[in-house]
Amino acid sequence: MPSIMQKWFEDVFVYGFAYWSAWHKLKWKKLIVSFTTWDSDETYVLWAEQWYPSEMFLISLQRIAAKCWLEWSWVFHTWWINPFVEWEKRQELDENIRKHSEKLLEKIKSL
Repeated sequence: MPSIMQKWFEDVFVYGFAYWSAWHKLKWKKLIVSFTTWDSDETYVLWAEQWYPSEMFLISLQRIAAKCWLEWSWVFHTWWINPFVEWEKRQELDENIRKHSEKLLEKIKSL
């Protein structure tokens, strides 16, 4: 997990607010995990370029969700969102980002 994201979790998911309190605010809220990677799915297999399947990166989020009584609702992952793409491929990148955003918004509206 990126350090800036870890810091956010440490600041937000605090004792008494997120868990172990009669008033914890996150209990039974729905959690949607949406993320992109800039590589192909072939690189996210055991011992490949990224070393682990993409699902392995979700384990810490699953543990946080369980501790806070969050409902694990949906995981949405899009491959090949590379911000360093050549200019000629920029239109394809923009289209992939748009599709990811639309699908995510559709899921949020359905909850």
